[in-house]
This record gives sequence, structure tokens and C-alpha cells, in this order.
Amino acid sequence: MASVNSLRAPTPPKVGWFLLLLGGAVLVAAVWTYRVLADRLVETEEVARREVHSALERANPATPAPPTGDDLRVRQAMVENRLPWMAALRTIESATRAPVYLRSLRFEPAQAEIRLEADAPSFAEALAYVEALDQERLIRPAFLTAHHEVADAPTPGTLVRFSVTTRWNHQ
Repeated sequence: MASVNSLRAPTPPKVGWFLLLLGGAVLVAAVWTYRVLADRLVETEEVARREVHSALERANPATPAPPTGDDLRVRQAMVENRLPWMAALRTIESATRAPVYLRSLRFEPAQAEIRLEADAPSFAEALAYVEALDQERLIRPAFLTAHHEVADAPTPGTLVRFSVTTRWNHQ
């Protein structure tokens, strides 16, 4: 027969509990120490970064470099991108109807100017086209700057080739 003492589960020794608690305390202390050291390292790196930055500022005072050719081209492109290109093109498109035919269109962004060359069957229709452009709100005033008659190869008559200069309004 088995004795009563052998049927009971053995109790762990008190030294085991002590070692378990000691290990937990050491683990908590190690985590706390790691965090403190990590915070100090971050602070030290930030101080060093600020010192290097201030030393560089003292060594190289902030004087703007003269703009290069590329810088000037980028600035000009930014100015041109703010211009109402598409609105001006739509305005010209809506005003250009048969029998007037647009031959060329040139934008001069520096002067906010648009130059057109067109053909019309008569001088009266050329003037009517210029007046139609002049009525548009976005591009005005429109001026007839040149005109002359040219032979029209497909038909026996002549055409009036004319030039118009207008400006777009920044609204």
C-alpha cells in the first residue's frame, strides 16, 4: 500500500519561488534601464544635430544663391502656367466661324498677347471677325494689324489674308 505522503503533489521549494520573483524583478529593471538609456540617446543625438546645424549656419550664412538659367526658366514656366491658355483658345475657337479660316495662332506670354493670322473671302468679313473677337470678354481689345489680298488657288477669286493682335485679360 502506498503511503499518504506519496499521493500528494510535491510542493515546489521556496528557493524556486524566490528565484522566479528575482528573475521578474531583474527583467523589469532591465526594461526600465533600456528605456532610460534610449531616451538619453535620443536627447544626445538631438543636441548633437542642433549643434552641427548651428555650426553649419555660422560657417555658411544664409545668402541666397543667384538664380541659374534653369531657375529662371522654371519661374517663367510657372508664370505661363497661370495664364488662361485654354480659356483664350476656347474664346478664339468660338469666334472663328466659316467663311473665316484661322491660319496661325501665336501666344506671347511676356506681353499677354495673342497674334492671329486668318483668311476671309472679303475685307468686310475680316472686319466682322475682328469685331467679334473684340466683343469677347476674355480677350480684348482686338486690332486688325495687317491685311492684303492673295490669290486663292482652288477658286478663281482672291482672299483677304489678315493679321489680328489681341490681349487676354487676367480676371
